[in-house]
Amino acid sequence: LVMDQTDNRAAQEAQRASEQRFRRLIEAIPNVAVQGYDSQLVCRFWNAASERLYGYTQEEALGRSLLDLIIPDGMREAVVAATADMLRTGEAIPSGELTLRHQDGSDVHVYSGHVLLDHAGGHPEFFCIDFDLSERMAAEDARHALEVQLREAQKMEALGTLAGGIAHDFNNILA
Repeated sequence: LVMDQTDNRAAQEAQRASEQRFRRLIEAIPNVAVQGYDSQLVCRFWNAASERLYGYTQEEALGRSLLDLIIPDGMREAVVAATADMLRTGEAIPSGELTLRHQDGSDVHVYSGHVLLDHAGGHPEFFCIDFDLSERMAAEDARHALEVQLREAQKMEALGTLAGGIAHDFNNILA
């Protein structure tokens, strides 16, 4: 029995090329940190944006626990419960703003989304897709500072107008 495997091999090669193209795409996205974890919360994927956002190189992150990498102590129990629930039910953790931890211990403010993938072999994998909110927070802080300055300037203007009116009335009385 002889079967022509040309079409099968071409399809396999096309699938491999497609997977490589999407991996390069996710690796190259500069402002979107993507990390992949297995069911034991062990890091299996860490892109360059994750390196910049959290301070760990890909070599340092791969094989380490999510909890040890970026989860602050106060969030650990909630993260374990949420991921266990996600793996059990198949429903992704809701997206939202989180304060995670940088390698140096400082806070990292992100908007985090989660995706759960089931593979044919029965090994679920989930991905965290994090957007850095530090620029937005800095802009909000600057806006707040400008609003405070504006209110102070308005107070000083009102005080100047009041003082000018009093001085004018006092001058009229003297005249």
